[in-house]
Amino acid sequence: MLAMPPSAKIDKATALQAAYELVRSDGPSAVTARNLARRLGCSTQPIFRIWRSMDELKRDLFTYANAQFAEYLMRPSTEGNQFLGVGLRYVQYAKEEPNLFAMMFMSGAVESDNLVELFTSGAGNIEIMKMIPAFAGCTSEQIQDLFAKIAIFTHGMACLVATNDIPFAPATVSALLTDIFRALSQDAARQRTD
Repeated sequence: MLAMPPSAKIDKATALQAAYELVRSDGPSAVTARNLARRLGCSTQPIFRIWRSMDELKRDLFTYANAQFAEYLMRPSTEGNQFLGVGLRYVQYAKEEPNLFAMMFMSGAVESDNLVELFTSGAGNIEIMKMIPAFAGCTSEQIQDLFAKIAIFTHGMACLVATNDIPFAPATVSALLTDIFRALSQDAARQRTD
């Protein structure tokens, strides 16, 4: 009688990285048990030993991808303005990783009520923004309003870049972000003096 070969030992971290790479190369819809098993060189059984369902896997994948994105976004900026640097990297990420960007920001997977809340909800984010000279004298509500407008503009540009509707040119993106930041900051300053 022939012995069956031992089943492949697939751990959660390996499977999660494989799912991440699957999204990266083939898009969010490619994440199926069968495609992931093929990428891992195993049957679907190890996948369902790790996760009870594909929805559970996709939740873990979203969390993992979001952590990778946050690390990318928070790299030190070569721009003089760290705030501008974050906006540039956000749009650049959409260009470099359109499938991951689509999964995280264009698929309805974000569990936050809105994009602005997602970016301003971190502990101390508003307090950190108060240290930016353009926000000097602004209330927390004014900063959140200004940030909401900048976030919406930046996200819209990133979506257009991710779908190849506009080209990504770092100098142009930087100029647009600088212009919108300046215009909105000046508007906020006028409102403070009125």
